[in-house]
Amino acid sequence: MALGAGQTVPKFILGTVAGFKSESVEIQVKPEQGDAVSVKLRGDTQVRRVAPGQTDLSKAEPIKITDVVSGDRVLVNLMPDAFEARRIVVMSSSEIARRNEADRMDWTRRGVMGIVASKKPGEITLKMRSLQGEERTATVSVAENTRYRRYAPDSVKFAEAKTSGLREIGVGDQLRARGEKSEDGLKVTAEEVVFGTFVTKTGPITAVNVQDKEITVKDLSTGKPLVVKVSTDSKLKKMPDLSTMRAGGPPGGGMRGHGGGATDIAQMP
Repeated sequence: MALGAGQTVPKFILGTVAGFKSESVEIQVKPEQGDAVSVKLRGDTQVRRVAPGQTDLSKAEPIKITDVVSGDRVLVNLMPDAFEARRIVVMSSSEIARRNEADRMDWTRRGVMGIVASKKPGEITLKMRSLQGEERTATVSVAENTRYRRYAPDSVKFAEAKTSGLREIGVGDQLRARGEKSEDGLKVTAEEVVFGTFVTKTGPITAVNVQDKEITVKDLSTGKPLVVKVSTDSKLKKMPDLSTMRAGGPPGGGMRGHGGGATDIAQMP
């Protein structure tokens, strides 16, 4: 990649493999922000693979550049004053996907989610509401070794959550905790807590604008229309058919979750 006037070469590029240029022996990397960058591969470029989450590069295993595929996460260390790769550290996209799925399942199996109702030293009380309108209370026990992360104000990505602490948790925050969970699912001794301040609205959909990626909802709390903008980071979940759940569903009414409690919207796939 040729340098423009006044352009300096960074020490490294962190991003996702976007493609390869075999004719010029280059790899294309898309950083978190900005356009894809083409980096020249050298005859002595080192290529190493590490497991997702591994930070000790001494445990990286040598691989061939042909083992790298589009979608893999890479850290490319560059040569001084040239967009040429000195070393490429790779995290396989398939391994990242497997880790993320295992982590998601663990949060579901050992986790609890709700709105912070109160907080005191060593304990957080959560309010939860099921799809059937049932209100429940859960208790989250915390200790000195509990890890806390707070979502960024403009992001719901866990990877972008910042290290935090118990003192920053406030009443009304949405909070999720995982750890040792009781059989009824209403008590968790938390190993990890992630929380943030979000607005939650409920109501029927009245219009969908596919072109502008907007959904209009009649806010049940105000009766007024509310326009919801959908982005690439938005997560959509389909609610089950509540009429089926009320009539002809399992005995006792409604779907049942872990520990026998009514289905929580947070646990829906």
